[in-house]
Amino acid sequence: MIVYKTSTLDLSAERAWHALKLRDTFLFITRGVMSYRGSESWPELLMSPGVEICTVVYPLGFPPGFVHTFKILSVDDAAREINTKEHGGLIRIWNHTMKIEPVSDLCCQYTDRIEIDAGALTLMMWSFAQFFYRYRQLRWQILAADLVNRLP
Repeated sequence: MIVYKTSTLDLSAERAWHALKLRDTFLFITRGVMSYRGSESWPELLMSPGVEICTVVYPLGFPPGFVHTFKILSVDDAAREINTKEHGGLIRIWNHTMKIEPVSDLCCQYTDRIEIDAGALTLMMWSFAQFFYRYRQLRWQILAADLVNRLP
């Protein structure tokens, strides 16, 4: 099944693209719904081709967690697109594409596209992903406002 979420950020595509690749951005936009063991040791430039992280994910921050692996397959600076291949726990496939597209000089569109396969639990995981990616995009809105206020 596919989850597709898109939203407009009041942030230039260039600044959003730079932020998207950082570990701190990933942790900020997922905070509150997910936490990760050992994230402080992840590379600051998290979204870099070939980076592979095997971690324990804690939904809502509570144990027990589950092992989850994600690998950054590609980072296309020209297209502003990142592709990951992920799996773990009940999830066989969680392939994620993140894309930033300019709308104007001060505004961009951010899109998440996730392909999910969790066998008999695919519908349940798809439903969770609908919530999770809506939440992530709301967190992006908060981050975008903060970035605009912080940088000239």
